[in-house]
Amino acid sequence: MNTSNTPIPVSFPSCKPSGPASIGSSRSKSSAKTSASARKITVQFNPSPVDQTVTHLTERIAKLEAALALYARAEALDRELHRREALNRHVLIIAAICRVCAVCQADLIGPSHCQDIADARQIAMTLLRETGLTLDQVGSLFQRTHTTARYAIQAVANKESTDPIFRAKVQNVRAALI
Repeated sequence: MNTSNTPIPVSFPSCKPSGPASIGSSRSKSSAKTSASARKITVQFNPSPVDQTVTHLTERIAKLEAALALYARAEALDRELHRREALNRHVLIIAAICRVCAVCQADLIGPSHCQDIADARQIAMTLLRETGLTLDQVGSLFQRTHTTARYAIQAVANKESTDPIFRAKVQNVRAALI
């Protein structure tokens, strides 16, 4: 389709006589040669407004489809970025807990009931819950159930309100995350 407003040249072969010259015609040899060879008539016309509109809309639709594809890709990248940031945040929280509470990650996730390790695990569960994870997600990070995570969060809240040493430990972990 023509996208400009310039006329479109169209050529049609001219009509030429198909037989001998008609009676009474007096054509010279040169005019017979000219009429025997194909002459072209050029007619120019502007594209109709409908054609222009269709062309314009087709181009706009193609641009919109490209923009929509870019937007969808940007959304997917944004979701992936948020997922990675959240994962990094979880790793940072667990690393800070291990550093401040002097426990290793294997002990934090493991089955130990030692008070220092259990306290560190409960603080980690509380901080991870504060990042927006569900209780199920928090529990699964430590190979525990959601009820264990809920208990850990309640235990940290109770210990913070009654034990100044525990409260200082939680504050130290929060400060290490900033």
